[in-house]
Amino acid sequence: MRLIDIVEEFPDELRKPIANLIEFMRSEELKKMSEEMEEGFKKLTESINKLTEAQERTEERLNKLERVVEELAQAQKRTEERLNRLERVVEELAQAQKRTEERLNELIREHAITREKVENLSHNFGFLLEDRAIQSLPNVLKDRGFEVERKLRTKRIEYGGKEYMINIYGVVRRENRRYVLFGESKSRVSKKEIRRFVKLIERLKDKLMAEENADGIYPIVVIHRIDTKMEKFLKEENIDFVESYLLKI
Repeated sequence: MRLIDIVEEFPDELRKPIANLIEFMRSEELKKMSEEMEEGFKKLTESINKLTEAQERTEERLNKLERVVEELAQAQKRTEERLNRLERVVEELAQAQKRTEERLNELIREHAITREKVENLSHNFGFLLEDRAIQSLPNVLKDRGFEVERKLRTKRIEYGGKEYMINIYGVVRRENRRYVLFGESKSRVSKKEIRRFVKLIERLKDKLMAEENADGIYPIVVIHRIDTKMEKFLKEENIDFVESYLLKI
């Protein structure tokens, strides 16, 4: 049943007041509904504004994140480029190192060949100097008061299970005393070689003196070139020396 049908059932004198009351109630209800709607719309607007602001902040953060990601991507790209350059440099260094090692090995081989040639020349010169000493040394020794009893020579001797080579060997006499001439010929000589020479004499002297019925050992070094320090050292070791220029060719 409609509201107007209900009003029609009231007496005539009450119909208008009731109708006015209904109209008033309707207007108040509409007003309340309007206020509620307005309040709801206001809240909705505020919520939308908040959501909009939140969305804006989210977009700002996304934009910042995008920029950071882009910067990281650029940095990664630069890092890769640097790594590529570094790899090329390392490869170049490896190749250079390889070439250096090859050149070094070549130089080592060349040095070994050169050293062998120098040693051969030194040995050949030593043999030549030895031959000259054996031939010419008697005249030099004569000027120093020695008489060579027999022709000088090289001598191999076995002692203590080993074989030794004496470059210049002989027996000389001075003032009625006999000496075993124990000689060495060198183009150059070092203190180390002289000390080894002295040790060899000490090892063999008793055997040699007994064989030759000698009174002592006469050590001598025939040398191509000598400096003042070596000359002093030889004198300290009681070793006589002859420079090669004194030997006749």
